[in-house]
Amino acid sequence: MRRGKVQVVQVGNFGVDFYGLADDPDVARQFPGMPAVGIEENLELAADLIPQIQEAGARVVGQFSMCWHNADHEKGKGLFGSWDRIWTPELLGESPADSAMAANSLDASGEQYRRHIEGLPYFVYSGCISNPVWLQTLKAMVRKGIDLGLDGFNATHNFEGFCGCGYCADTIRAHMRPVFDAADLDRPFDGDYDGASDAREPATGAPGELKHRDLAILEQAAAHRRKNAFDDVLIDYGRSLRPDLLAAHWYYEYGMRVNDERAGLPADLWGSGEDYIWYSQGPHRWGSSIEQSYIADMGLNARHMHAAGDGRPFVINKYDYRRWRVWAAEAAAHGGRARRLFRPHLRYQRFVADHEDLLHPATPVSHVGLVYPRRAERLGEEDYLGALKWIAEWLEDAHVLYDLLFDDQLTERANDFPTLILPDIRRLADAEIAAVKRHVDAGGAVVVAGSTGTMDAEGGKRAQDPLFTKSAGSVFCWQSMDWQPETTVISTLPGEPEMPVYPHLSDSREGQATHYQAGRSVRRFLAANRRALVGLRPCLAN
Repeated sequence: MRRGKVQVVQVGNFGVDFYGLADDPDVARQFPGMPAVGIEENLELAADLIPQIQEAGARVVGQFSMCWHNADHEKGKGLFGSWDRIWTPELLGESPADSAMAANSLDASGEQYRRHIEGLPYFVYSGCISNPVWLQTLKAMVRKGIDLGLDGFNATHNFEGFCGCGYCADTIRAHMRPVFDAADLDRPFDGDYDGASDAREPATGAPGELKHRDLAILEQAAAHRRKNAFDDVLIDYGRSLRPDLLAAHWYYEYGMRVNDERAGLPADLWGSGEDYIWYSQGPHRWGSSIEQSYIADMGLNARHMHAAGDGRPFVINKYDYRRWRVWAAEAAAHGGRARRLFRPHLRYQRFVADHEDLLHPATPVSHVGLVYPRRAERLGEEDYLGALKWIAEWLEDAHVLYDLLFDDQLTERANDFPTLILPDIRRLADAEIAAVKRHVDAGGAVVVAGSTGTMDAEGGKRAQDPLFTKSAGSVFCWQSMDWQPETTVISTLPGEPEMPVYPHLSDSREGQATHYQAGRSVRRFLAANRRALVGLRPCLAN
């Protein structure tokens, strides 16, 4: 810790997975997340280790499952077997219920919901975060962790949707009623929403567009519910015990897919209250296949985290156990941090610490602003990122400096970049279209793809503004193009997974046109601002 000048150490599990499995000698220690057998034995180890790490200059964050735990209620394994034992004055205090069964997610029939996942012990259960018994259970474990000296928690497994219990049904209906009128609420449920046995499942014959909207709003409700539980347990309760408590979410951004756990949240709630952003990238982002055009870099994902997190520190967990230095350097270059501390990382961690005043906080020097369709993301559209991902790869192939901004930021930020790229940004407010026009009038360039501007901000159809329909002056438009990737078996990765692949810049006429247009606008920008840039020349040269 001292040699690497590490600021935060994330170590150990202090939630339900620990209290359910720590006593079980038949379970590998990776699953309770602590090295010894026994609850008290591990808590003693933690109480000894935490102050040593803090004395070395770092803050200690424990991992903390919000939902998942491995158990078997029929055989008394996991939390079902340890429940009576953990509720003592020495451990977690007074029990909130007679059994762990009172806190878990239920299936539609009211039975304990569980699933078998290969490689995990017993079955995977999920505590229901709509259930007050479960929330009380989590709060007791937070209190115990703070008593041990933890400086914070990283919440894991906070990704579940709604279950079949009454608490979830009440939460769903309370969220849906203000959004839909009575007729639209009833139609997907055979004319009787209140009488539906499962508010999560529209009827098979429900109208397609209305069904899609219902499921999109349901996912928004689930995202709000996850956020509310996180805030209740860690922000409100945890910080009432320790005001400077660090808090983060361990979330998943596999290829920037539509079902990112907080994609349904509005901008003001995305990561609110969190001290750093953490995203796992899945098992296939550590190795590239150059011949097949599959590049396992994190440039686009990192820019998204930096922009959405408003410049907060972030960790990209890409599981690259071969290229430690690449992982560390790539993270630092984007304003993030690498996940591990092993010998190959030590010099890099120390370098980042020694130059922190240069690296964070920092404002990217970007020639191109790539607009991200946050409104489409919130509504769960399946194809909304095809053009953005494709164009981002072209920009990286050409080593063009670009940054992300969101569609709802265009009014304020359209003039921040010499070139704006709007990749299939369908939903735009009048004020945002006007901002893009002012950008063009001021000499800026615009590259337009897909159905940009064919809807208003709320999703109502509108005639496309002429600015987005044809190439003229500093505006370049594609008339038509299929932006979806080609699914390719990546032969160089274990298991030969199928991954989305986009063509190289050198193989794409459209990509070369984008590069040319961006280059023209940057050259115009530099020429128009040469006097203002004189003072930057030493910086740029370095």
